[in-house]
Amino acid sequence: MPIPEEFAWLSDKLEECIEQAEALKLGHAVLLIKMAAMEVADQSIERDVEFARREVS
Repeated sequence: MPIPEEFAWLSDKLEECIEQAEALKLGHAVLLIKMAAMEVADQSIERDVEFARREVS
């Protein structure tokens, strides 16, 4: 299943924020952004699993 557009867009924006925060030496902000990115990835995986379960049923 392809990555939904909203997740791809959000992933790109999070990566951009990480790069900017690193450039500004904002270590704590970088960690918070990375945590948010992991939560988005988890939601994407959960969505894929749910989609796969529906296909199997």
